[in-house]
Amino acid sequence: MSELKRMESSLQSMDKKFDLTERDKNELYLQFNNKLNTSKRPAYKKYKYYLAATAASIIFIILTLPSILSFLDTSSSHLSNSATSITEKEVENIVIKYLTAMEEKDIETMVKYTDDIRFPDKSIQEEQYKDMLPQEVTDTEIIDLTMVNNNEFEVIIELVANDFLERRTFPVLKKDGEWRIIVGQDLDLAP
Repeated sequence: MSELKRMESSLQSMDKKFDLTERDKNELYLQFNNKLNTSKRPAYKKYKYYLAATAASIIFIILTLPSILSFLDTSSSHLSNSATSITEKEVENIVIKYLTAMEEKDIETMVKYTDDIRFPDKSIQEEQYKDMLPQEVTDTEIIDLTMVNNNEFEVIIELVANDFLERRTFPVLKKDGEWRIIVGQDLDLAP
C-alpha cells in the first residue's frame, strides 16, 4: 500500500512538471498497476512448481511401488530360503553325528543329540543305551529330511542293524535353542 501511495504522489508531481492529459494519466496508472500485479505473480508461480513437483513425485511413487514391493518380496524370500537352508544343514549335521555315534557305539554322543521319550532322565537314558547297544549298526544313511515348521524337521533314515535293513522316521525338534532328535516314539514302551 505504501508503494501505491508513493507512486501516486510521484504521478501528481509529474502532473505538475509535465502537461499530462487524463488519458496519459490513466495509461500510466494502468502500467503501474500491471507492474505491481506482475511483481506479486512470481510468488504464486513458485507454489505452482512445488505443487507440480509434488504431484509428479506422487505419481512416480505410485507407478514404481509395485516394482519395489515385488523386489522386496523376492529379496525376503531369498533370505528366508537361505535361512532355511542353513537350518537344514545344521539339522542334517546333527543327524549325521547321531548316525555316526550309532555306528561307533558312542553312547555319550547319542545321548547328547537325542531326547528319548522312554527315558526322561539323561543318566537313565545312557545306562539303558549301554544295555541295548550290543547290536551291530552299519550303513546308516539319511533318506529324507523335511522341514515341518521353523522348530521341527522330520528325518527318515536307513540303517543295517544285525544284518537287517531298517527304515526309521524321527522328528527333530528345537528345544532350548538346540536341535534334538526325538527317539523312542516308534518303539514299545514296555520295560
